[in-house]
Amino acid sequence: MAAITQQLKAINALPARTVRRTRVAAAKAVAVAARPETKPLALGAAAVSSLAMASEAKAADVAAQMPQELMQVAGIGKEIATTSVTCFVITLVGLVFGFVLLRVEASVEGTD
Repeated sequence: MAAITQQLKAINALPARTVRRTRVAAAKAVAVAARPETKPLALGAAAVSSLAMASEAKAADVAAQMPQELMQVAGIGKEIATTSVTCFVITLVGLVFGFVLLRVEASVEGTD
């Protein structure tokens, strides 16, 4: 339990965006370890160190994926701009159409 608490402290010291998945995994590990029906595992020092290394590798993997995801989002800036311009134009066309219909209605009612 103390090792998990140490790992949580180390994970919480890292930036939130880079280790969000790792924090969830660590929280699940703490929840499983806190259950009364679970039996404590008798792990040797080598097993504990390999678990710590796996946790560090996972955190490093998540941290390495973050810039790649950021670059993917940055690469679709043109698509975002095009979509926003299209939505703006559609809104303006709808407003123009609505005001034209109001003019038509006013002219039709004025001739009656």
